[in-house]
Amino acid sequence: MPVRGRVRMRVRAAALVTVLVVLSAACTTGQDGGSGGRSAEGQGSADGRRSADGQRSADGPGGPAATTADRRSPVLAYVRPRQKEIMLADASGRTWRGARLTVQPHEIRWSPEGSVLAWLDADAAPAGRKLHLLDIAANRERSVPCPCRGLGFLGPDAATLSNGGDALLLFPRAGDPKRVKLSRTLPSYSQVAAGGRDAVAVMVPLPEQQAGRGQNELFSAGRDGVLRSLLPGRQPVSFSTGLQNRDGDRIAWTSWLSGGACYNTSTLHTVGYDDKAHDQQGPPKGPEFDQALLSDAYLLREPAWTGRGVALSFGPLPRCQAAHPSRYVSYYVEDGVWRFLGLGMLAIGYGAQGREARLTVGERSLPYAPKDMAETELGELRFTDARGKRRTLADGVSSFAFTPAESAAALPPEAAPPLRTAVALTDDRWAPLPEPVRALAERLRKAALSGDVATLTSLCSDCTARRKAAIRTAEGRRELAKLLLSHPGPSQGGFVYPGLAAHRCVDLPQTATTCTADEIRDVALLDVPPDSDLEQPGTFYEVDHEDSIQLRLKPDGTARWAGEYDL
Repeated sequence: MPVRGRVRMRVRAAALVTVLVVLSAACTTGQDGGSGGRSAEGQGSADGRRSADGQRSADGPGGPAATTADRRSPVLAYVRPRQKEIMLADASGRTWRGARLTVQPHEIRWSPEGSVLAWLDADAAPAGRKLHLLDIAANRERSVPCPCRGLGFLGPDAATLSNGGDALLLFPRAGDPKRVKLSRTLPSYSQVAAGGRDAVAVMVPLPEQQAGRGQNELFSAGRDGVLRSLLPGRQPVSFSTGLQNRDGDRIAWTSWLSGGACYNTSTLHTVGYDDKAHDQQGPPKGPEFDQALLSDAYLLREPAWTGRGVALSFGPLPRCQAAHPSRYVSYYVEDGVWRFLGLGMLAIGYGAQGREARLTVGERSLPYAPKDMAETELGELRFTDARGKRRTLADGVSSFAFTPAESAAALPPEAAPPLRTAVALTDDRWAPLPEPVRALAERLRKAALSGDVATLTSLCSDCTARRKAAIRTAEGRRELAKLLLSHPGPSQGGFVYPGLAAHRCVDLPQTATTCTADEIRDVALLDVPPDSDLEQPGTFYEVDHEDSIQLRLKPDGTARWAGEYDL
């Protein structure tokens, strides 16, 4: 008896949105000041723990003294958009301000040796775009006007593409910038996509009529200025965030495949500069990803090289989907093998000697607006040092980056424990279930799993003939056991499993009927088909009442199986 949704006309928005994705998922136009959002419920990482000392940034309450930090050897940089600052942290998690920001950065990039931190101003910079180079040893920031696009490092030099598309602009740690003329002039919106030891990757947009929307060709360009195709067969790809590995011989990037305003998906790609070996990784399979209900629309966020593999997070589209922490799912992938790392993180990264950084789901930088297609999300940055000590470095963080040496020395992380499977302790509005109801649900599930037809039949005296026939089959008992893992909704002196049989929810943020985190999980668990409504936006979910069961409390305080939910 598979769960069926109530049938309505399926309508998918026909409006298509042309999206040019800039290199960094950390790009923001956030203003300093009020939050413009709210804290996400149930913040947490895989272990759900918060640091006992609660330390924050060096310039905020409770932070470690900045004078004790090892400013010569930072291992981590992070951005706080509202505070308009880039912060640095040493190996013990002691922090200090690296730079004040007048314009929000597109992205932050470390030089291969970690001696320079570079970033570009956002496109909307009122006084013109600048490139910023922070010399770590000298504790000095150099800012130069830069009408340019994209950022990476070509060896030790920061590299970007001239706005006219005819040259690479190279900025050494000291001395004058150099201009490397390219073998041909590139079209508008081309940009440096990632750095490398002997070459940088350059993204060149392809005409939509030639390759489809949002497709690009990738080239490599070295100090000779010659453009060489980077992918076999000049394969077109979409391109979002890109970064090089420590050795500078391989890059990773995330794609952005758009099927409309709220139907985007992402893929992880890697390719070698020398061997041209292109590897493409689709979304992982398994209950951790499935329970987040992200198969049709999701973003792949903040990839970070971790040794030979990549750590990254999948998450919802905040403007289009309910952005509960449990929908952010993090993994480590190497050689095509995915390893689940936890829930509730916008990004996760690893360094040497067991150091770890987790950007947990927090608040958003801006309120939603009709024209916003993506919003920078801010989180709480939690750091673990080599001794295993955890501390919170700061909140309101949009992105972070370990130095290349730290990332290269990271060992593959251990997998998080699998998600727990048990009868719910609360209803679909987080109220505790009466113990007799929970105990009966557990008894029914145990009987279904063990094939105890006699017990099920004796408890199912009020069931319909359809349900009685189902519990005599193995498939029917499996469906019943799964149904009892859902979150019930209160109804008529009892509880209906699932609660979505009594009411529907919509996977859209900030509405009166937005799906809760538990309802999202139940939709995925029961494979409830999506529905649409001609009069309202969003994807709706509701279960046919014939596919439900109802448990009621009797006057003596015990619970009984009262058959299906009666409308």
